[in-house]
Amino acid sequence: VEAHICDQLILPLSLANGVSEFSVQRVSAHLETHAWLVEKFGLAKVALDRSDSGTGLVRIIPAGCSP
Repeated sequence: VEAHICDQLILPLSLANGVSEFSVQRVSAHLETHAWLVEKFGLAKVALDRSDSGTGLVRIIPAGCSP
């Protein structure tokens, strides 16, 4: 997913009925902030795995959903 849109996917995917996972061009500060905020509201657990090149993998596990 393109770096400027990936942070916008965090909220809707945190409300989904299942686990979501996607790769990103770049793990940005905006993405990290959105992930932190969704977790603070208790909507989902968000894992951000960053590679050495800056690309990353995002895994979103909505509250009440098992991985």
